[in-house]
Amino acid sequence: MTDLMTLHNSAMDLALLGDEALQTGQEDEAGKFYEKAFEAERKAAFMAEEMGNPEPGLSILFRSAASLAYQCGMLREAERLVAHALSGNPTKETAVELRDLLQLIYNDNAFAEEENAAEISYKLSIPKAENSLFTTIVKRMGWTASALRSYVSKAAAF
Repeated sequence: MTDLMTLHNSAMDLALLGDEALQTGQEDEAGKFYEKAFEAERKAAFMAEEMGNPEPGLSILFRSAASLAYQCGMLREAERLVAHALSGNPTKETAVELRDLLQLIYNDNAFAEEENAAEISYKLSIPKAENSLFTTIVKRMGWTASALRSYVSKAAAF
């Protein structure tokens, strides 16, 4: 148990150092602290799981590791950790926080996909006269026009 607490406390100390570095404008240094904090907290969460630690502590450790992964830009890893925490039995409050974090992750992933799609040379162009009809149809399908254009651009690139 002391190893688990040592890892968790180390992760929190490193995250605080990252916060301090960020406040002084040292983004690269802050990123290094956050990555080390993430690694320690992830290790602590899985160690707690192996030890059979009960809820709510287990989900809270995974939420913390997922938050640090998100802060480091490791969106896929953050998503995995959130899913792992939600697959357990988190408290209602922790589950809400995990879902909120998951929404942030999905929003950032969608933004990254749009940026990547913008780099593709082929673009779907729709005449302005048809644009409102196109947007209406797309909205009825439950998509946004930019998302559909993004998917069509990706398909055209292949």
